[in-house]
Amino acid sequence: MRLLELVHADADLHELEAAFREDAALSYQLLRLVNSAAFGARREITSYGQAILMMGRKPLKRWLHLLVFAAGDDDARGAMLQMDVALRARGMEALAQGAGLDRVGQDQAFMAGMLSRLDVLFGQPLPDLLRPLAIGDDLRDALLVPDQAAHPVGALLRTWQAVEARALDGVTRHWPAWGMEGPRFQACILAACHWTLDLIGAGAGRERCAG
Repeated sequence: MRLLELVHADADLHELEAAFREDAALSYQLLRLVNSAAFGARREITSYGQAILMMGRKPLKRWLHLLVFAAGDDDARGAMLQMDVALRARGMEALAQGAGLDRVGQDQAFMAGMLSRLDVLFGQPLPDLLRPLAIGDDLRDALLVPDQAAHPVGALLRTWQAVEARALDGVTRHWPAWGMEGPRFQACILAACHWTLDLIGAGAGRERCAG
């Protein structure tokens, strides 16, 4: 509903992109839609803003109206899973920024964080869910075989998974030598926590991040 209000208010692209970044399921559906036959040739997508531009305002508005009517109280997505997905995505983006990746790399890191837990969100194998998305082979490999991927997002994903597991040895093993010192690394994690807390607006999340 908030997205629909933004579209009706002719909000700028950055506002729309920020809204999609808050919901893994919606952003996945957007990526699937822009890769459907209705939108012509497939092309690699590097950000949600690009996907919105490819779709167009009028089709986006129509699609959101359909989603509003299709939504119900039986939505199985849990609030905790949504928080974890959002925290992973923002955390990977913050680490990418701290490591010196450009804007494209940061956007890909955020997108990878969202996409990496689709199997849990939808209860289907991740390779099957990624197959219809034109995200590029390098990014796909980073999601499916992060330890072997050449794309830096693979290292970012493994690093954040180690952070989630509170495994210091994993952080040390997977984090590449990009010159980021400990305080800066911790600042990236804290920034991701604060962003997620602002997003969910719940005190329960504050305790989770603090742990």
